[in-house]
Amino acid sequence: MASIVGPLGGITYGVKLYGYFLIIGLIGAAITLVGVGMAVLGLGLPAMGTSVVAGSPEGLSPNLAQVLFGSVIALVGFGITQAGFLGAIYKIITDAVYTANRESKKTALSDEALSND
Repeated sequence: MASIVGPLGGITYGVKLYGYFLIIGLIGAAITLVGVGMAVLGLGLPAMGTSVVAGSPEGLSPNLAQVLFGSVIALVGFGITQAGFLGAIYKIITDAVYTANRESKKTALSDEALSND
């Protein structure tokens, strides 16, 4: 059975879908990283490469509001990424159904024309 979609159409569709995944992935990852960064900074942990002296907890002063706000931002970024990927899956399925229905109607019309002859 011949394919309904030609090679050029398939490649074009794949490139557009890849671009969509790339954009959604980058946006979601950027928002998630900002949120995680805010939460980590809110914990008041020492910077990388610095030594922590044992027995000095006063150097660590977590800011609970900043940690919670950063966590919410990170969850929003993760949610955007997941919603984008699920939306892409939905688009793939609806495009496939649309193409199959369109071709099915063409076949039905040509079969009807043949039966009337």
